Amino acid sequence: MADLAIAGRRVLIRLMVRRFFCTDAGCDRKIFAEQSGLASRYARRTQLAGGVLETVHWRSPAGRARG
Repeated sequence: MADLAIAGRRVLIRLMVRRFFCTDAGCDRKIFAEQSGLASRYARRTQLAGGVLETVHWRSPAGRARG
């Protein structure tokens, strides 16, 4: 998972979460992963890094043309 650079250095976060297993036969989903709150589900970057990229996009000429 990527985050914003700190002092010009790239940051990579190795996030470990717990997985929970449901043994109930009526349960559609068998495996559940703990949510850290650091990022949205299936995200490859933190919410902070994603927000900065979105801001840069909307401030660029290409972003203004779409908006």
